[in-house]
Amino acid sequence: MIPGNPTVQPTAWGIVRHYWKISGGRPLHVILPVALILVSNAFEGASLALILPLTDGGYEPSGIPGAAPPAHRAAISLIEESGLWRSPYLRRTFGGF
Repeated sequence: MIPGNPTVQPTAWGIVRHYWKISGGRPLHVILPVALILVSNAFEGASLALILPLTDGGYEPSGIPGAAPPAHRAAISLIEESGLWRSPYLRRTFGGF
């Protein structure tokens, strides 16, 4: 027990309940942030779902081999030099090297 307040149990939930009563907490104080987090995560997932198809043609935007921007060509050359091109994921994602 906590000295001075015999109704508070010395457990984690007992302390949370005690604080909840003192602060005047309502269910809305928990439900609203959780709902906002879920909505923001849904938008985050939607934006990622819209970006992923762009990675298929990201290194040759015009569809013409060798027409990639200089930054993309530099990234491809770094991957080739590092040996990361052996990764099945990179071959599948970026069309192989």
